[in-house]
Amino acid sequence: MNNLTVSLDQLVPFSQARANLADLIDLAPKKKFFIITRRNKPIIALVDIKFLEELLLVYNAFMKRSQHKNVKNKTAFITP
Repeated sequence: MNNLTVSLDQLVPFSQARANLADLIDLAPKKKFFIITRRNKPIIALVDIKFLEELLLVYNAFMKRSQHKNVKNKTAFITP
């Protein structure tokens, strides 16, 4: 997995996230996402839905371009 660079205020221990979930939800539109950690390791992300929609648009456009290039080059493109 690639390294992810985030601001320290976006890293939230699981116990703190559980105790302050409503606050994290309120902050998500401003911060875009939070990384929830357990034992100092990232386990899950809490992502603002609008930010997720933007990410998916970019991802889908990338995948569409990749598929088109692979078809032009007559190579197979396999999705997981």
